[in-house]
Amino acid sequence: MSFHLVAEAQEEVDQASQWLDDRQFGLGDRFLAELENAYKIIQRDPTAIPEYEIPRIPRGIRRQPLQSFPYIVVFGSFAADEIIVFAVAHTARMPGYWRDRLN
Repeated sequence: MSFHLVAEAQEEVDQASQWLDDRQFGLGDRFLAELENAYKIIQRDPTAIPEYEIPRIPRGIRRQPLQSFPYIVVFGSFAADEIIVFAVAHTARMPGYWRDRLN
């Protein structure tokens, strides 16, 4: 199964990891480890994760929350063999800012 992040999502991962590590050494690595775990959950069965139900979001977009950090992985699985991560978004900052990435 193909699994990839759009460039903006990868930038969010890099920035969040760096910001967390600047606050406490090793915290960025903990974030990345938890993010990898979320990716594994998504890859195991993407359709088991509920769809994201907010206005102006097309069907098939889903979100997987992280356990210890206030972030969600926003992704879509439009083909049986492809998962695209559109955002790794902080849950308290500008909800839905990533909507334009879905086009």
